[in-house]
Amino acid sequence: MPRHVPRGVCKAILTGEHAVVYGHEALATALPLGFAATLDHPPQGPLLAVEVAATSAEAVPFRGALGDGSMLGQAIEKIAAALGVSRQRPLLVRVVGDVPLGRGLGSSAALAAVIADALAVAHGLELPVDELARAARAGDEVFHGRASGIDAEAAVRRELGLFSRTAGWRRVEAAPLHLLVVDSGEPRSTADVVARVGARRAADELGVARLMAAMGALAQPAATAARTGDLAALGRVFDDNHRLLQELGVSTPGLDAAVVAAREAGALGAKLTGAGGGGVAIALMADRAALTRAHAAVVAGGRKGWALTCP
Repeated sequence: MPRHVPRGVCKAILTGEHAVVYGHEALATALPLGFAATLDHPPQGPLLAVEVAATSAEAVPFRGALGDGSMLGQAIEKIAAALGVSRQRPLLVRVVGDVPLGRGLGSSAALAAVIADALAVAHGLELPVDELARAARAGDEVFHGRASGIDAEAAVRRELGLFSRTAGWRRVEAAPLHLLVVDSGEPRSTADVVARVGARRAADELGVARLMAAMGALAQPAATAARTGDLAALGRVFDDNHRLLQELGVSTPGLDAAVVAAREAGALGAKLTGAGGGGVAIALMADRAALTRAHAAVVAGGRKGWALTCP
C-alpha cells in the first residue's frame, strides 16, 4: 500500500503576481481545491501515463504519456527527469480533482505536483518538500514557460507563505483566511499574459519596474496583516494590488466587474489573482458567515464562485 495518497493543491496569489516573476516578493496561500491520484500497473501500455478525470461539468478528461508529444506527456518527462526516476514496467497514474482549470488558481502546478508525488510514491522515494517542489516546477514550466516557482511551492507545501526567487518559500503562521473566488467568465492563458507583460516591459522598462516594485512592496505588509489578524489592513492591500494590476494592463472588464461584485457583497478587499487577462478574482471576507452570505449574493447575481477557507 502507498504510504499516502499523492496530492497537489491549487493556490491563490494574495499579492505580487507578475512582480514575483521578476524577483520581487509575493504572498500566496494554498486552497482547499486540488488533485489526488491512485497508481495502477497495467500489464501493457506506456511505461508512464497520466489520466485526468473531468474536473467539473464543463471539463473533459484528458491523458498524456511519455513520448506521445502532448504537453502533458512533455510535463511527465520533465517531472520524471527532475526526480531521477525511470520506468521498467507500465505505470498509470489516475488523477481526480475538483479544480477549476485555466482560471489563475495554479491548476497546472497542482497537476504537476500530484504527478511528482505519485512518482515518488511509486518508486518508494521519501523526498523533502523542496525536491517535490522542484520537480513540480519543472512540469509546470511546460505549460507556462517562464514560471516564478510560487505555484509549485504552494501546490506541495499546502500553506500560506511568502515567496521570492532568491529567498524561496517562507511559511507565514496565520489564522485561516476566508476567500470568495469569483469567476470573470473570461478565458485566459497565463503564458500569453506573461509574454504580453514581458513585451510591455521591453518597451517601458522603467515604468513596468516601478509597478513591479510597488507590488513587491505589498507582500510584507500583507503577511504582517495576516499574522496579526488585521483583516481590514489585508483587505486594503488587496485593493492596492488590484489597482496596480489594472495599471499594468492585465485586468479586464470581466475581472473588474467581479471585483466590484465582491466588494458590493461585503468584501474587505478584492483583486484579480494569477496572471489576469481573464480567470478569477479573490475577495477577503471577515469570517465564515460573511463568506457564506457573499457567495450566495454573487451566485444569485449570475456569477460562478467558490467559498473557500484557506489554507
